[in-house]
Amino acid sequence: MSVYLGLVYVILIMNLVDVSTGLNNESTINHYHFHVYFFQNNVENTREALDLREAIQQQINNGDLASCRLNVVNTGPRGPHPVGSYETCCNSTSIPFALSFFMQNHGNLSVLLHPLTRMEVLDHTKRAMFLGPKLPLDTSVLAEDLGENLDICRPFLNQEPQVDAPRALSVRSGFHNWFLPLNWSTNSIWSGEHIVPDSMKLSPSEAQTHSKT
Repeated sequence: MSVYLGLVYVILIMNLVDVSTGLNNESTINHYHFHVYFFQNNVENTREALDLREAIQQQINNGDLASCRLNVVNTGPRGPHPVGSYETCCNSTSIPFALSFFMQNHGNLSVLLHPLTRMEVLDHTKRAMFLGPKLPLDTSVLAEDLGENLDICRPFLNQEPQVDAPRALSVRSGFHNWFLPLNWSTNSIWSGEHIVPDSMKLSPSEAQTHSKT
């Protein structure tokens, strides 16, 4: 099994590095995004996405995805993403386990995996790969070159282990949202697009480098 995962990892890295112009002159890729997509008006599809999100959080809590950060839920299109989504930001040290986990557990959901470099358009196109059906991205909102404004996949400060808690679905503005786990802050933010508990916010300096893509 370990040999198989090693081979998959090598193939992944080859796919995510742009070889169209020969040698890659950029520095080593250290950070990646996994974007899980769901159709926000479809109850079953949304529920499957939320179940997967809880499973991801459990892997973070137990240390298998210790260098990953689970970000906010987008209950509709945001940035280049055409439907509801959320991202898991992982350092390269967690990529072998993360790739294995998403391959085996994405179910009926589409997952976009892309590297984080200064070349944002390339990262979301030629360097990207999908698990499940491919979805069209609006790359017009992406930068050709981000400069040094890159996301760093460090866990949120003061993140506490999550407990399993029943969710109740309710209708809001044509889509379904959900209650937070019981031990999340009661001051968690509902902005109309995102849900994020206070205890999982990035520090101010890290928030400035946190990419929306």
